[in-house]
Amino acid sequence: MMFLPVGEHAFLASDGQVFDLNDLIPANSGWILQEAQSINDRGQIVGFYAETYAEQAALWDGGNVTFLGQGIAFGINNAGQTVGISSSTGDSHAALWDRGGLVLLGGPGTEARGINDIGQIVGGQAGHAHLWDGANSIDLGALSGPFSNAAAINNSGQVVGSYQASNFAHAALWNGTVGTDLNDLLRPDAVTAGWVPSHATAINDNGRTGRTAYNSTRPPGGSAG
Repeated sequence: MMFLPVGEHAFLASDGQVFDLNDLIPANSGWILQEAQSINDRGQIVGFYAETYAEQAALWDGGNVTFLGQGIAFGINNAGQTVGISSSTGDSHAALWDRGGLVLLGGPGTEARGINDIGQIVGGQAGHAHLWDGANSIDLGALSGPFSNAAAINNSGQVVGSYQASNFAHAALWNGTVGTDLNDLLRPDAVTAGWVPSHATAINDNGRTGRTAYNSTRPPGGSAG
């Protein structure tokens, strides 16, 4: 099972079929479920919808849609805990939605992108990749660059995201607060071919990462892997 946003509607692809998640809400509601961002092992999906030009976080659970409030939901774990950005106070804050409640994790301008089954949350704060682990708020640093952001965390606590290296983004992995440029782990043939992983967006419990990349030997707009 996988999810994907197609055009301006959120979709679910499962067993060779594609479903428009907008079919779960009344046709005259005035809402457009625009993007699905993450899915857990129970098939619960989070993302956002548009209502009068404002983004609203949403949770799809079977045939039901729960509207979480103004903002965007980016990640969900197998307990149904959801993270993202809440703008319910007027400013954007990293947020956790849990059992109907909202917890703001950081100050204005923060964001939460991923959560594991232990409840550890990653995202960005003050221009750096950040980890919220219970009562602990941990700056993961930015490797050798000025900026970084975290996108996902596995159940071993390994974190992936990106950081600014010179004028370009590079995919990164953090074990604890020790960051590694994933370009340093590329096979020699991939380096020779010009591939540069720019963002890591997912990591499983075996440590395998999902990345986007560009090819430095091709003109802008070339293929990504």
